Amino acid sequence: MEEVLLQNISPYVRRLNYLKTNNLFGTWQDFDHSFTVIAQGEADFYINEIKYHLVEGDVIIIPPFCKHMIISSGILQQLIFHFDFFYDKNRENLSGESAVREAPDCEKILNDRVLVVHSTYDNFTKLKSLYFKMHHEELSKEPFYKLVEKSLCIQMLILFLKSQQKVYSPSNGKNRLKVQRTVEYIQQNYNNPDLNNDMIADAVGVSSKYLSDIFRQEMGIQIHKYLNFVRVESAQHLALSGEMNITEIADAVGYNSIHTFSKIFKKVTGLTPTEFLDANVPDIESIYQK
Repeated sequence: MEEVLLQNISPYVRRLNYLKTNNLFGTWQDFDHSFTVIAQGEADFYINEIKYHLVEGDVIIIPPFCKHMIISSGILQQLIFHFDFFYDKNRENLSGESAVREAPDCEKILNDRVLVVHSTYDNFTKLKSLYFKMHHEELSKEPFYKLVEKSLCIQMLILFLKSQQKVYSPSNGKNRLKVQRTVEYIQQNYNNPDLNNDMIADAVGVSSKYLSDIFRQEMGIQIHKYLNFVRVESAQHLALSGEMNITEIADAVGYNSIHTFSKIFKKVTGLTPTEFLDANVPDIESIYQK
């Protein structure tokens, strides 16, 4: 997808579909564009006699009337929304049962091309956050919610474009091992409010600057951001358990300040802790599980 293609679009989000399946097998053909984020698991997408093996963090955009088969073994979680690149009043209320045989010319913007990218951890987290903001808008149906969905759609398309254009230098095995040790150390000690880059680097056995550089190269994200993501993910599980109040949750995941916790929680998920509980997204905790 080229940047110029996004300059004049005015997208319309038609519907959202959060799917959590086990051993999925099926064939679909949609009359609009399908934007799918693989939130967990992996699957084979067969489209136009081409096999796309998608794993967690992959994003695929399938153009209208593009028949596709999906086969997966095990748990597969997909965050899907269907959209048109251009709003058309006559297409506003179309559904799968509508008598539509061909997409309008303006919706052939991709020329039947299937687009696939693998997101960095940072972009993957942002995509999930934007999706659940969109889901929240769809559930609430507050004034101007369709305009908000349009804005969120554009932001997700931009993240897709950035992931498509991002080029990473190859890494080496030693760096990968150090990053893996960093990830494991953070996951085991995230509830320590004093945890910082220096402490993590000491545990891994390298300098803080060196660890910061290789971690960002491998993960596409800064260490402190990853730490916040791990803490927020844990907070989501605790919030959904219903056994703690917000202050207790903040303390349990390593935040001394309820204000800091709420601010970071909203930055990561797009919702305040209270709004997260009110969103009523089915099985949302498993989506954020790494």
